Amino acid sequence: PYPSNLMRHKRTHTRTHTGQTSYKCDVCGIGFIDASNLMRHTRTHTEEKP
Repeated sequence: PYPSNLMRHKRTHTRTHTGQTSYKCDVCGIGFIDASNLMRHTRTHTEEKP
């Protein structure tokens, strides 16, 4: 069991096991389970510092 009362946290966590990716990079096509990981990855293409 996943220790969270918020259903969206459980859904996001479940995606780490199923491989389901809802957010894809427009530049290289890599998929991510949430928008924050995609945004962090996008900086690798723009060389923007966090």
